[in-house]
Amino acid sequence: MLSNSDGGDSTAGLLLFTYGMYFGPATGYWYAGASGRAWEGVGTRVGITLAGTLAMAAVCSGGGCNIFGDDSAMAAASVVGLATLAATAYSMIRDIAGADNQVRLHNAELAASQASPRLTIAPVLSPADGGTVGVFGRLRM
Repeated sequence: MLSNSDGGDSTAGLLLFTYGMYFGPATGYWYAGASGRAWEGVGTRVGITLAGTLAMAAVCSGGGCNIFGDDSAMAAASVVGLATLAATAYSMIRDIAGADNQVRLHNAELAASQASPRLTIAPVLSPADGGTVGVFGRLRM
């Protein structure tokens, strides 16, 4: 989805990839109300990407890294790239596993709070009867 063989726009693919890599693993934390932990994971992955990019630029700054030639910097660039990939994967797996537990706890709290009877009363404006005002009530057992 990132590259289109027809030469079309790959923006949708790039957005999906970016969401999946940076925000996707933290989505469960947002659902569970732990937005601080969610943003910590997003920040960690962004930081890993920036650090890896800067390290790769430093390694390849002496004339560039030529993957088709005899460039001695390619070994170091490969190590930096693999380390960046491994750190990002670890951060993603850690967030996915942690968010799973957080979501289970949140859902258990929701189920417990909905177990008790609940009365909801809300005002209603009915356009069908010329704007009649009424009251809507719901009792959840």
